[in-house]
Amino acid sequence: MHKVHDGGRDREATGRDPQAVADEAARLFTAGDQSTFRYLGFALVEIAPGRGVLSFTVAKHHLNSAGVCHGGVVFALADSALGVASCSHGIQTLAQHADIHWLRPAHEGDVLTATASEVSKSGRTAVYDIAVANQDGVLVATVRGMTRSTGLPVGAGVKKK
Repeated sequence: MHKVHDGGRDREATGRDPQAVADEAARLFTAGDQSTFRYLGFALVEIAPGRGVLSFTVAKHHLNSAGVCHGGVVFALADSALGVASCSHGIQTLAQHADIHWLRPAHEGDVLTATASEVSKSGRTAVYDIAVANQDGVLVATVRGMTRSTGLPVGAGVKKK
């Protein structure tokens, strides 16, 4: 059952299986974010309630002037994993803060995988840890991200005020 924000408390929204809710949320999230996924080459590997895993292969167009994967691309992968994980409960969320630590460079041909895991969820705010590792399981970056629920279903978008 996914949860809907209700005045600071979460309440059960449907009798649906949490994995089914996560699967549908991932479908809607990736369909709505096709420009990022398609342009950067990200692929959804796994989705579960409070968890999202994405990967991509570092290509020549991802490299910076030092010949390694641009830090912004690594951050975009982590941020996208955060988005998938945080929307996995069926409610649209937006990142409100993220702190990245780049640990080592990634090179052309490396396969990077970002795994986002929910650490804490209270009211409309949730905290996630994201680990970005290469094909050998070596950490390339770690991220701590915080999200805020819009209270709307995934795919509803956010209206400009």
